[in-house]
Amino acid sequence: AENEAAVKRAEARLPAARQSREEAAARAPALEQAVARVKAEVAAMEKDLSAPRQAEAEAAGCLESRQKSVADAQAALDKAGNTNLMNVNAAKAAIEQFNASIEPVRLQRNAARVTVETATKTLDAAKKAQAEAEAVATAASSRRAKAESILAAQGKELAAAEAGVTSAEQALSKAQEDFA
Repeated sequence: AENEAAVKRAEARLPAARQSREEAAARAPALEQAVARVKAEVAAMEKDLSAPRQAEAEAAGCLESRQKSVADAQAALDKAGNTNLMNVNAAKAAIEQFNASIEPVRLQRNAARVTVETATKTLDAAKKAQAEAEAVATAASSRRAKAESILAAQGKELAAAEAGVTSAEQALSKAQEDFA
């Protein structure tokens, strides 16, 4: 009676273990695909960052060059000793015009910086999502291995219970023959 109860309990646990293993196995490919997708997105984002970074570097170089030109112009004015008021006023007007002309470059540099910062934040979020997806995939793989281990143990229990039932049936048959 105990063997039959053990067999029934083992048989009752077997479908749940099989279902658990199948569910874990079914989730694993989707999670692996999600990890691959996130890795591809991260690579694309890093590629997309190269152009804004280059534009920022070019804008900074242009700005430095123009600031040096302004500094050189101011040095020339100082050297001349401000002898001619008209020349000084013309130089001031040129500086103002120069400052007005570099304003688009400054705006472009600032826009490039914002683009780089936004892309960096997006990249960080994608890396975080990738790490989370990898953690989920690892957990699913671990659960799958555990379910397979449980299923194997339950299979052994079932085999042992069946052997016990067979042994009990043989003993019962022998006892019936002995009393007959």
